[in-house]
Amino acid sequence: MRFFPVFFLCFLAFPVPLLTQSGDVLYRIDGAHAYAGQGGALASCGDLNGDGISDLLIGGDQYVTYGATSARVISGADGSELFSWTGLTNAEAVAGAGDVNADGIPDVIVGSIWANSGGGQAKVFSGADGTLLHTFNGTGADYLGNAVSGAGDVNADGHADLLVGAWGESSFLGYSGTAYVYSGLDGTVLRKYIGLINHGYFGGSVANMGDVDGDSVPDQLIGELGNDSLGYNTGAVYLYSGATGQLIHSWVGPHGNSRFGNRIASVGDIDGDGLSDCVIAAPFQIPTGTAHVLSSGTGMTLFSLKGYEPDEVFAKSVSGAGDVNADGIPDILVGSDRWYVAGGYTGMARIFSGATGEELQRFSPTTPDGRCGLAVTGVGDWNADGLGDWAVGAPAEGISGYKSGSTYIISGKLQGVLLSTENFGPGDFAVFRVKGGTPLGLAFLAYSFQGGGPSQTPFGEVALTQPFHTLPALDLSLNGDAELVQYLPHSIAGTTIWTQALDFTTGNLSNPNPLRVY
Repeated sequence: MRFFPVFFLCFLAFPVPLLTQSGDVLYRIDGAHAYAGQGGALASCGDLNGDGISDLLIGGDQYVTYGATSARVISGADGSELFSWTGLTNAEAVAGAGDVNADGIPDVIVGSIWANSGGGQAKVFSGADGTLLHTFNGTGADYLGNAVSGAGDVNADGHADLLVGAWGESSFLGYSGTAYVYSGLDGTVLRKYIGLINHGYFGGSVANMGDVDGDSVPDQLIGELGNDSLGYNTGAVYLYSGATGQLIHSWVGPHGNSRFGNRIASVGDIDGDGLSDCVIAAPFQIPTGTAHVLSSGTGMTLFSLKGYEPDEVFAKSVSGAGDVNADGIPDILVGSDRWYVAGGYTGMARIFSGATGEELQRFSPTTPDGRCGLAVTGVGDWNADGLGDWAVGAPAEGISGYKSGSTYIISGKLQGVLLSTENFGPGDFAVFRVKGGTPLGLAFLAYSFQGGGPSQTPFGEVALTQPFHTLPALDLSLNGDAELVQYLPHSIAGTTIWTQALDFTTGNLSNPNPLRVY
């Protein structure tokens, strides 16, 4: 079956180096021992050591980590370890806490739902000397600490407060869930948000949105994965006033089992209204997951980011990325911990433009079954090139022992040729984009209906199975970019198409891009 004009592939005899479609790996931080699961949770935590560069907090994962692990702070200046707190149960939720003890230095918070025999626990540590500032304990099957965040200074006492989820707490109905706002000064409960749905798992995700409603008090975003409004695990997310606890906005997932709100994040001001906006993950939204970018001011959807690779779980993690491409608008990070390579599901993380929604970068290591993309976060400009850098965790990698885990810190400067796609559905006008090519050069887009190869040719190894074909040459812009719009007929629904691009001038190949027509 063919829907493109057919041209036999004519790659020239250039050497084809293996290039990533992301920036350089600035650092790789490996877990210290087997089953540490490091990289299952990540958070930029502010500048702890006063060198002017934001640092990175690394935790584990509730399903990958086995037993006790550590939470670690890594310096943004040189990748060294600033702090490590050992003996934590999984440490599967981490966040920058803001300045909790009012000493002028940001602090951190770590959640562990399996502590206290499932009661859960969240600990707050000083960013100045690593000492323990607060411990919050759940009881029974509260699973407190499943999600943690700084809350800003809610009560205006000069101390940053804390936001902690407890999705298993049954304050209203069984596993209806709760989210607490704790005082950073003395640890008392400032507010308790209670879920109202049986097995709603309210508090399964939490985020500080800053001041959305203009009253100078930071507001709270809380997810409810088990909301069944449109079927089992539809999911919902709620934005509350930090001053009054009143509901500002609420959003419900598109269909049953979309798991809308599985992860949530504040991403900065996308729509230019002066308010921080949010991204909400729906990793099981048909067909392969979606990340919804929403305006906190109007509650409207700004755009939705989708995955198209077969068997992918897109939007397993989401985060603000900072301004990666230096256009003045914050960008968005999306992780997919199931993305297939030979030997297993290695996972992938992508950066999307906050201005246009188009893909800017992607990263996937070569290690099979590493679950790269289970956690992502922007880290600020670590290498001082004016572009935002970012981190992605692969907690199941085994470089230091089985499932010891690794975290990759990636430069925001694109390296290599990137091929990305939008609107890849039957009856759609698919958009193919090439980035990172030779300025004012030519690129070719090749495709195959037979598979992802590899195929050895006189012109190099390509990730396509013979026979494969090309479209007419694409003229690259002064920035080395090109775009092609192609209609996809309804008759090819359910078809998988393998695609790859070639920079004609250099012979550099893009990333393989398998795509399912849904």
